[in-house]
Amino acid sequence: VHKSKLAEEEVSTMRQALSEARDTITRITRDSEHQSCKSQDWMKNKSDEVAKLQSRVRELDRLVNSLRNEKRSLVEANDLLQSTNQQLKSTVGSNKIEQERYQQLQVQCTQQEGFIQQLESRLAKHGLSKSEQDQEIAKQMGVIRDLHNRLQSHMDTMQDLNRQLSTLKKEKSTDCDSALIPLL
Repeated sequence: VHKSKLAEEEVSTMRQALSEARDTITRITRDSEHQSCKSQDWMKNKSDEVAKLQSRVRELDRLVNSLRNEKRSLVEANDLLQSTNQQLKSTVGSNKIEQERYQQLQVQCTQQEGFIQQLESRLAKHGLSKSEQDQEIAKQMGVIRDLHNRLQSHMDTMQDLNRQLSTLKKEKSTDCDSALIPLL
């Protein structure tokens, strides 16, 4: 009897241990499944985040390429503007030279007019005949006409250069505006 009680207690202990082991296995399995679900959710979230990051990287790559193209365009526009600026400086330099020539011609014309007046007064003092005076005056008038024609030619040249300068300035302004339009 005593042995059977002991055996029953041992069987009962073993059953209880088996029941506890089954409960533990069930709990571990449940915890494992729960952890597995959490891991799968975490992996799915990370996968979604990676996809978003890849999309953002592609977007930034497109933006970088767009900025590179815009930079290239701006560099070309800047080069064009510098070239136009050099041309304008050259034209301005030419205009200054023409203006200096024009001023010299004006001075010469004024000197010639004074010289003619002096000649007329000398002729009147020397008592030259009217035909001799007329010949001398005609000669001096020829010189004056020549100077006047050269002065007129230089003035025409200056007007042409000023028109060219104005055209270049308008082109430069147009180029600047068209180079800035893509930025807007």
